This record gives sequence, structure tokens and C-alpha cells, in this order.
Amino acid sequence: MCAAAQEMLDGALARETSALASHAATPGAQQAIQIADGELRIFLRSETSPNEALCCVCITEVSVDLLIQRADALLHEISTTEA
Repeated sequence: MCAAAQEMLDGALARETSALASHAATPGAQQAIQIADGELRIFLRSETSPNEALCCVCITEVSVDLLIQRADALLHEISTTEA
């Protein structure tokens, strides 16, 4: 997992948020969204391999729900496919 994904998914804010939700299977967040410099960055943690994450960088005018749905499906496919 890259440093940016590590901070967004496992950093102090993610830990605090998951503690408030208290339903997370793993400590930290499963998803995080960051808007900076005209870009939207979406970080998704793999459900099957918690140390794996996908980072999507796109324009802010994207359909976030659809992007997360498709990225999550791709991450699941990647993490369950043997090399």
C-alpha cells in the first residue's frame, strides 16, 4: 500500500472515524475520498486483502458512486486472481 493510501485508510482520521462507526471489520477505513488541486482521489481497501488498496485519481465531475462501484469490483477481481 502506498504512503498516501496508508494515511487515508489507516491514519489518525481514519482510525477516529472507524472508532465512531464501530462496525468496521478492520481498523481504519475501507474507503476515503480526497479533493485537492482540482482532482478527486478515491482510495479503496481490498476486502479480501486488507494490505492492498486501489487509488483512483480523476476529475471532480465524475459520478463518485459509479466510480466506487466499478473500482471496488476491479479491486476484488485483482485481489482474487492468482498470478
